[in-house]
Amino acid sequence: LRTAELAMQDLLAAVPVKVSASGQALDGRVFVLTGNLISLNRDTAKKKLEAMGARVASSVSKKTSVLVAGQIPGSKWHKARALGVEVWDEAQLLALLGREQGGERDGTDPA
Repeated sequence: LRTAELAMQDLLAAVPVKVSASGQALDGRVFVLTGNLISLNRDTAKKKLEAMGARVASSVSKKTSVLVAGQIPGSKWHKARALGVEVWDEAQLLALLGREQGGERDGTDPA
Protein backbone atom coordinates (compact mmCIF):
# COMPACT_ATOMS: atom_id res chain seq x y z
CA LEU A 1 0.00 0.00 0.00
CA ARG A 2 2.82 2.42 0.81
CA THR A 3 4.32 1.85 -2.66
CA ALA A 4 0.96 2.59 -4.27
CA GLU A 5 0.62 5.82 -2.26
CA LEU A 6 4.11 6.94 -3.29
CA ALA A 7 3.36 6.15 -6.92
CA MET A 8 0.11 8.17 -6.69
CA GLN A 9 1.99 11.12 -5.20
CA ASP A 10 4.60 10.96 -7.97
CA LEU A 11 1.89 10.92 -10.64
CA LEU A 12 -0.01 13.81 -9.10
CA ALA A 13 3.17 15.82 -8.66
CA ALA A 14 3.90 15.42 -12.37
CA VAL A 15 0.55 16.94 -13.39
CA PRO A 16 0.83 20.72 -13.71
CA VAL A 17 -1.56 22.73 -11.55
CA LYS A 18 -3.41 25.40 -13.51
CA VAL A 19 -3.06 28.86 -12.03
CA SER A 20 -5.91 31.33 -12.44
CA ALA A 21 -5.56 34.95 -13.48
CA SER A 22 -5.38 35.95 -9.82
CA GLY A 23 -2.32 33.74 -9.37
CA GLN A 24 -4.03 31.27 -7.03
CA ALA A 25 -3.84 27.63 -8.13
CA LEU A 26 -7.24 26.68 -6.69
CA ASP A 27 -9.32 29.82 -7.26
CA GLY A 28 -12.96 28.98 -7.72
CA ARG A 29 -12.62 25.43 -6.41
CA VAL A 30 -14.62 24.35 -3.38
CA PHE A 31 -13.21 21.62 -1.12
CA VAL A 32 -14.98 19.72 1.65
CA LEU A 33 -13.03 17.69 4.22
CA THR A 34 -14.60 14.64 5.86
CA GLY A 35 -13.48 11.72 7.97
CA ASN A 36 -10.34 11.51 10.07
CA LEU A 37 -7.22 12.88 8.42
CA ILE A 38 -4.14 11.03 9.65
CA SER A 39 -1.18 13.06 8.38
CA LEU A 40 -2.34 16.57 9.20
CA ASN A 41 -5.19 18.08 11.14
CA ARG A 42 -8.26 19.52 9.51
CA ASP A 43 -7.46 23.13 10.44
CA THR A 44 -4.00 22.89 8.84
CA ALA A 45 -5.46 21.32 5.69
CA LYS A 46 -8.07 24.08 5.49
CA LYS A 47 -5.50 26.85 5.89
CA LYS A 48 -3.23 25.35 3.23
CA LEU A 49 -6.09 24.96 0.76
CA GLU A 50 -7.27 28.52 1.41
CA ALA A 51 -3.71 29.81 0.91
CA MET A 52 -3.84 28.23 -2.56
CA GLY A 53 -7.10 30.06 -3.31
CA ALA A 54 -9.64 27.33 -2.55
CA ARG A 55 -12.76 27.80 -0.49
CA VAL A 56 -13.31 25.12 2.15
CA ALA A 57 -16.98 24.40 2.86
CA SER A 58 -18.50 22.39 5.67
CA SER A 59 -21.09 20.55 3.58
CA VAL A 60 -21.28 18.93 0.15
CA SER A 61 -23.37 20.56 -2.57
CA LYS A 62 -23.46 20.63 -6.35
CA LYS A 63 -20.94 23.50 -6.11
CA THR A 64 -18.37 21.26 -4.38
CA SER A 65 -15.33 20.61 -6.57
CA VAL A 66 -13.55 18.00 -4.44
CA LEU A 67 -14.40 16.00 -1.34
CA VAL A 68 -11.30 14.90 0.58
CA ALA A 69 -12.24 11.72 2.43
CA GLY A 70 -10.17 10.61 5.38
CA GLN A 71 -10.88 7.49 7.40
CA ILE A 72 -14.56 6.82 8.21
CA PRO A 73 -15.97 9.55 5.93
CA GLY A 74 -19.71 9.11 6.62
CA SER A 75 -22.66 10.80 4.92
CA LYS A 76 -20.68 13.51 3.11
CA TRP A 77 -18.98 10.78 1.07
CA HIS A 78 -22.34 9.29 0.08
CA LYS A 79 -23.74 12.69 -0.91
CA ALA A 80 -20.63 13.54 -2.94
CA ARG A 81 -20.86 10.25 -4.83
CA ALA A 82 -24.57 10.84 -5.53
CA LEU A 83 -23.82 14.33 -6.88
CA GLY A 84 -20.87 13.16 -8.99
CA VAL A 85 -18.36 15.20 -6.97
CA GLU A 86 -14.71 14.20 -7.36
CA VAL A 87 -13.55 12.28 -4.26
CA TRP A 88 -9.91 12.31 -3.17
CA ASP A 89 -8.16 10.36 -0.47
CA GLU A 90 -5.68 11.94 1.92
CA ALA A 91 -2.70 10.96 -0.25
CA GLN A 92 -4.09 13.01 -3.13
CA LEU A 93 -4.55 16.02 -0.85
CA LEU A 94 -0.99 15.68 0.44
CA ALA A 95 0.33 15.48 -3.11
CA LEU A 96 -1.54 18.67 -3.99
CA LEU A 97 -0.20 20.41 -0.93
CA GLY A 98 3.28 19.24 -1.85
CA ARG A 99 4.35 17.86 1.48
CA GLU A 100 5.49 14.56 2.87
CA GLN A 101 3.12 12.57 5.06
CA GLY A 102 3.42 12.93 8.80
CA GLY A 103 4.53 15.62 11.17
CA GLU A 104 1.59 17.96 11.83
CA ARG A 105 -1.04 15.78 13.44
CA ASP A 106 -2.02 17.18 16.82
CA GLY A 107 -5.00 15.00 17.67
CA THR A 108 -7.49 17.88 17.92
CA ASP A 109 -9.16 17.26 14.56
CA PRO A 110 -12.87 16.54 15.03
CA ALA A 111 -14.36 13.81 12.80
